[in-house]
Amino acid sequence: MTVTYACPVCHADSRAELDRLSDASPPEQIAARLRFATCPRCGQRNPAGLAGDDVWGRYTRVIMLGMAGFLAATTWLFPVPGAALTGVALIVPHVVGMALRKKAGEPMAPGGLFTALHFGAALVAAAFFWPRAVVVGALAAFLVPLAQREVAQRAAWERGRVDVRWLPEVAAAPAPPTPPAG
Repeated sequence: MTVTYACPVCHADSRAELDRLSDASPPEQIAARLRFATCPRCGQRNPAGLAGDDVWGRYTRVIMLGMAGFLAATTWLFPVPGAALTGVALIVPHVVGMALRKKAGEPMAPGGLFTALHFGAALVAAAFFWPRAVVVGALAAFLVPLAQREVAQRAAWERGRVDVRWLPEVAAAPAPPTPPAG
């Protein structure tokens, strides 16, 4: 599908082709695909995507820090159930993400799910031998992804770069010759 992208920074219009969208796609879906676009003329990122990164980053930090604190406290007070709860909390986002990818027709990536399953099982096993040390695992389970948020943001912009194929500009018709003065 071919669309026109109006850069909010330099105000230039550029034509782009969006893969996997038809002419009947809703405007919200088109806007979502252009959210992480980088203007081919000025090289600036779409401000809507940058603003969304900031808002999403604040929500992510608050939720992840809250989860880490809650699960660390639960694991400190009740080591085995707390470790099991941490394992479940690690698995649920991967299962939901795989379901959303399947619904969107994108390939599923079960690697993260298997890693979360193994980490959760290791936490539960460690809770039997080192009950208080499992708190470190519960904290790491949520603080490490928080530190890796920059990688996820970079991946969204990379997907935007790949999904949006900029078309070459059509050269304007030559101006008619001007009559000689005289």
